[in-house]
Amino acid sequence: MRTKRWAFLGAKVALLLPLLFCEPLLIAAAGGSPTYESALNLFVTLGANLFAAFWVVADRVSVALIASVG
Repeated sequence: MRTKRWAFLGAKVALLLPLLFCEPLLIAAAGGSPTYESALNLFVTLGANLFAAFWVVADRVSVALIASVG
């Protein structure tokens, strides 16, 4: 059962990584002035990375809590 949880966590991270690495390219392709584009790219990428990290960790903690209770 523990292996299944770790596999799910690994799959979630593996699905998030391409999205987070391609996001700056999509923002850069959208156009705009270089200073606006670089600032937007920085804030959106940082925000998405933080959100994804917190989401993965929060889900892992909730799964661990449910497993310890049940």
